[in-house]
Amino acid sequence: MGGLTVGKVVLAVVALGILWIGIGFAGFALAAALTPVIGVPLAAAAAAFVLMGTSVVLVLIARPHTAVLSPPRKEKEKDGQAEMAMMAALSSVAKDKPLLAVLSAGLFGAADVLLKDRNNK
Repeated sequence: MGGLTVGKVVLAVVALGILWIGIGFAGFALAAALTPVIGVPLAAAAAAFVLMGTSVVLVLIARPHTAVLSPPRKEKEKDGQAEMAMMAALSSVAKDKPLLAVLSAGLFGAADVLLKDRNNK
């Protein structure tokens, strides 16, 4: 079961990386298309404006309006020993290899999100 969760996390990280690269190429293509018409600086600004505006609109569509206006829900108090152990392990790794610590923190965060989603259903 743990291997399946790790596989999902790795797949999610790869998919987000591909998405990020695709958005970068879309911005470059938009800027390249607008360059002959309005020049390089304005084309880059217009491409950035279009991509950022699109992302803001998508976030507003994906998130219900009530969730934006209501305060966040308070979670139940948890036993913090597991979190403290993870923080101790990450801090010992961070002293020697900071890049590995950042990557593992991202993976732990993604796994935490997936596990919380599964427990809420």
